[in-house]
Amino acid sequence: LYDLLPIMPPEAPGIDQKQLGKAPAEYRNGHWVLLKGWEVARFTESQLATHLASGANLGLRTARFPCVDIDCDHDAPAAAIRARVVALLGPAPCRHRVNSPRTALLFRTDAPFKKIALPFTLPDGSKHKVEILCDGQQVVVAGRHKSGATLEWDAEPFAGLLPELNEALARDALAALRSELAQNFGA
Repeated sequence: LYDLLPIMPPEAPGIDQKQLGKAPAEYRNGHWVLLKGWEVARFTESQLATHLASGANLGLRTARFPCVDIDCDHDAPAAAIRARVVALLGPAPCRHRVNSPRTALLFRTDAPFKKIALPFTLPDGSKHKVEILCDGQQVVVAGRHKSGATLEWDAEPFAGLLPELNEALARDALAALRSELAQNFGA
């Protein structure tokens, strides 16, 4: 429970569209309020249950659980990135939604590091990125996307420990992805 957070639902009124379904928030006095200090906020199981009953998504602080966030809207490169991440870093639980090729894979670390990003542009001009979220970041692990799609995890249960990821491995993985995206997709 230590690293779990309530996340604003995707339809909270009066909130900036970019934060809907993604930003840490609390349900107070009948409305959603952005959660200041979410990096250190702690919630009991009962508090989380109350927020979830009010429509919240569920988030996970990524300092101890780094996340490879594949923000690519094209099927072939997104699938290639995911396959390469698994080949380089090991099989990891993967969150996805049915209406998008975007995915997020979870790892573990004992040495938190800052977010690392690999932005890239495909030949059609579309901009995408792969981010490794860690210290000071969070990822939505359950709930609904603002498109209405439910966030899901791969059907095959994950057994064992999450694969370990440190900053050096993360940087090496992004360098390998950069090369592959350039060679195979003209990014």
